[in-house]
Amino acid sequence: PFFNELRNLKNLKVEGVLSHFAEADEEDKGFSEKQLGIFFDAIALIHKLGFEPQFIHFANSSAIVYYMPSHFNLVRPGIMLYGAYPARQLIGKIRLKPAMQLVTKIVQLKKVPKGFSVSYGRKFVAKKESAIAAIPIGYADGFPRHLSNKGEALIRGQRARVAGVVCMDMTMLDVTHIRGVTEGDEVVLIGRQGHDEITVNEVAEKAGTISYEILCGISSRVPRVYV
Repeated sequence: PFFNELRNLKNLKVEGVLSHFAEADEEDKGFSEKQLGIFFDAIALIHKLGFEPQFIHFANSSAIVYYMPSHFNLVRPGIMLYGAYPARQLIGKIRLKPAMQLVTKIVQLKKVPKGFSVSYGRKFVAKKESAIAAIPIGYADGFPRHLSNKGEALIRGQRARVAGVVCMDMTMLDVTHIRGVTEGDEVVLIGRQGHDEITVNEVAEKAGTISYEILCGISSRVPRVYV
């Protein structure tokens, strides 16, 4: 009915037709195949009614890899452009190179005694004399609060765990084991440093979410540096 009505609107041109997979990221491809079949039928009907859309597209990042028939004459790579995997099962099947990092610096370094508590709710209590580094990034910047006491960062090529609750503007890290650490040191939250790497997929898994949400959640407060 929609396209029948559209035929009467002589000043409108059907330039493109698109749809979107609901489960392209899932291992079970049954529903995606059903969607694609319906889309093929719709395209055939559109052509039968006399429309010749210039652009036809369906494939998101996962479908670009899994569904060649869904490519048509355009595809829509999204998260792949950042070098992040749209689905866990794609890791190892295709090689993507990360195109972004989330980086900050240590703004304060303190030694604290055994029994000292860190951040809201006292969720981290030092089991021994410890070195705690403060970094100027928090959940208002897109570093998820769900990473409290379990997120990690790279400092001097070594991993440092989040100490306590991620705050709105600040996060604390336990750097007791990192020799030579000092204020001003680079801190990598997403990306590579030395021989280690923290991927956005790893961050998302620890935060109990998906990589899309992590990348989209990096707020406008975080300066972008293009290289």
